[in-house]
Amino acid sequence: GVAIGNPGGATNQPSLSVTGTITGADAGTTIAVFDGTTQVGVGTISGGTWSANVTLGNGSNVLTAEVTDAAGNTATSGPVTYTLNTTAPTGGTPALTAASDSGTSQSDDITDVTAPTFTVALGSTVVAGDTVQLLLGGSALAHPVTHTITTADITAGSVSLTVTAGDLGADGSKSITAQFSDVAGNTSTTAADVITLDTTAPVVAITSSGGATNQ
Repeated sequence: GVAIGNPGGATNQPSLSVTGTITGADAGTTIAVFDGTTQVGVGTISGGTWSANVTLGNGSNVLTAEVTDAAGNTATSGPVTYTLNTTAPTGGTPALTAASDSGTSQSDDITDVTAPTFTVALGSTVVAGDTVQLLLGGSALAHPVTHTITTADITAGSVSLTVTAGDLGADGSKSITAQFSDVAGNTSTTAADVITLDTTAPVVAITSSGGATNQ
């Protein structure tokens, strides 16, 4: 008998190694891996195990292993399904919401809000179950801001993500990007929204001495 040991699942690797077990293999036994009825790899046998390099096609790949001995007897393994997806989810540059963009302008990206909210538009390749994470200077925030996208988010076309107070650090320029990921391992990172955090109030004082006056 023959079996495939790989678990299958979503992948972004079009070429992968498939391994498994085999019993009762006589000299001259061969093994091949099929996607449906199409042969996608030839295996090598070593003792009670085998391995083969296979090439996947986009979408669903239902793999089986077939062994044939010198007499022409064949046995086929149970199926294992791999779903190949090499297209990463994408989205728009994070945008500081008007409520988080304080000051005289609500669109100048200058703010004193230490827990700001950003809106991230969803691209056409995003599906429910993908994730999006805000990054500060290309790295995760101290309290990671990660969201699993829902069908409602896709209908809305965007998600809103809020930074934990204090995680932007000291006043200054901050580069905020969003990283999208899917279950197959594809990722993409958006362009950056560069904001200025300014929580330091100006200092003002009256220097006139005061006193009696008739003015």
